[in-house]
Amino acid sequence: MKALKMPQSLRPILAKGVGKVVKGSKPEETSAKLVNELRKCIHIVAVGDVVCTSLLNMNRVPDICVVDGKTKRGPYRLPSDILKTSFNAIMRVRNPASHITEEAFQALENAWRYVKSDRKTLIVVEGEEDMLALAASAIMDPGSCILYGVPDIGVSVIMLDEALKNEAVGLLRMFEEVDV
Repeated sequence: MKALKMPQSLRPILAKGVGKVVKGSKPEETSAKLVNELRKCIHIVAVGDVVCTSLLNMNRVPDICVVDGKTKRGPYRLPSDILKTSFNAIMRVRNPASHITEEAFQALENAWRYVKSDRKTLIVVEGEEDMLALAASAIMDPGSCILYGVPDIGVSVIMLDEALKNEAVGLLRMFEEVDV
């Protein structure tokens, strides 16, 4: 399977994060602070199990939710009853850590097409979803928000504009094409 692999030289750049960080020591605290930020978003992509679950608990279903069943590298049990009733489509993909597989990228593109017809999509990743916020930034339209968890700090909210979208595409061009 074809994939893009993050070069080690990008690790410090990507570790800084992008967007506004909404701080909170507990998911409920962070979620309450997110409400105002979400009002500005045309569409929402949530990357990460805790972020996705927090939004669902707020009765705010992301247009696209990307999860891997882990948080802080440990197991995380998603509320399957809420997941089944919240999403129109569920896709399963493989994606190793520090990679973006062709399969995962294609799933995000398909999910984006579904969003345009008012369908919500859950993408379940076997492996790790860490780089898929960057891929979503390259795919989604300006005005969309990409949310991802920042462990022990809160949630990063990327309010996508044309400059950030171009930056994401530029960063992806620096990734190495590999077979996994």
